[in-house]
Amino acid sequence: MPVFDDAPYEPSPWEPVAAEVERYERSDGSEPSELAGERWVILWTLAARSGKVRKTPLVRVADDEGARQAATERTIPVFLLEATEERRG
Repeated sequence: MPVFDDAPYEPSPWEPVAAEVERYERSDGSEPSELAGERWVILWTLAARSGKVRKTPLVRVADDEGARQAATERTIPVFLLEATEERRG
């Protein structure tokens, strides 16, 4: 998506998240996450104010119960998804 390709990436200021994103990209997702476990993905979003790319490690939910539970919690990544139409993940 061109909007992601043109936007600068700024690593998370929280070192554990920045390290997880770096691990995923270095290993192409083959190494397990220390935060999210074996099944995980990186969600790309655009920060609403700065327009910079943010990358967030997330647990990949495989069952309906987990998906429903996750959908009931409005976290910052959910807010960012609602704030922009462009997504990559």
